[in-house]
Amino acid sequence: MAVYKVPQDVEAEDKLLGPFSFKQFVFLVVSVAALGVAYGLSRLLLPLALLPLPVAIFFGVLALPLRKDQPMEVYLAAVISFFLKPKKRLWYADGVSSLIEVVAPRVKEDNLGKGYDQQEVQRRLSYLANLVDSHGWSVRGINDPENSPMQADLYNEAQATNDLLDEASSTTRNIDTLINQADAKRRQEMINRMQQPIKRVDTQLTTQKPPNPPQTPTQPVAEPANLKINPYPTMNQSVISPLSEATPTPNQPQTVSKPTQTDQPETSKQVVDPAIIDLANNHHDLSIESIQREANRLNELKESEEEVVISLR
Repeated sequence: MAVYKVPQDVEAEDKLLGPFSFKQFVFLVVSVAALGVAYGLSRLLLPLALLPLPVAIFFGVLALPLRKDQPMEVYLAAVISFFLKPKKRLWYADGVSSLIEVVAPRVKEDNLGKGYDQQEVQRRLSYLANLVDSHGWSVRGINDPENSPMQADLYNEAQATNDLLDEASSTTRNIDTLINQADAKRRQEMINRMQQPIKRVDTQLTTQKPPNPPQTPTQPVAEPANLKINPYPTMNQSVISPLSEATPTPNQPQTVSKPTQTDQPETSKQVVDPAIIDLANNHHDLSIESIQREANRLNELKESEEEVVISLR
């Protein structure tokens, strides 16, 4: 554990020679010099040695290191003043009389009025009070506009008017019912319009189905062709394969069947996208505008995604 020394009595003077400080050392030199002079004078005449003796005694007392808390000359001055000053003190109860008189300055009162009498002032104040209470209508001669018949008529007319934005009013409920009915009717018409071409195509396929040709025992059996699955049925793609991968197809005898003439109804040549049919059948929570917007987006996507894939293997 470290030990630190705290300096003590930092205001004390530095010691020059033993217990004597620089000032006490000067006093000591003066006292020794006075004693030397007294010794020299005593060699000539003994009574002359008494002349420098008081100076040597005075400076010798000042050079004594008797008081540590204060210099020796301050201590001797306090001792001398204690013996010289009187020991009695007189107390005066009246204290010191003041000869200064403070006078307050005179305040000059200015007349800020315009010379109106009391009746004129009351008339003006009543006019202003009536103007404030009537919200300015007293200028036009109407003291109480809130109780006027015109104000009551306007209030009754405002109360009798039906608010179209109020959800509890019958007019608002009727408007909402009509909007919902029109929306449902339009949705059903769009669904029927989307499903109608599909039905016509199905009927056309059933009506145009040719009869089964008679099977002959001499007909050769063809090898199964290489079937390829198209992963993107909704995209118009064409795959170009090299000549090395092309497999020759054997000549097969063809049987000619006489087409049957039937009355076929006129159908639309445009085939509806299966994604649009799924959107109309399985998403009943969408509105008509949303279904139509999604169908337009699918048609644009189908037209823009025509690409050709070239196989280099």
